[in-house]
Amino acid sequence: MRQIQLLPTILELTTTSQ
Repeated sequence: MRQIQLLPTILELTTTSQ
């Protein structure tokens, strides 16, 4: 269930990388 909370974090990191 922790992965679900990590998903938004990874998405935010990807957006920052762009």
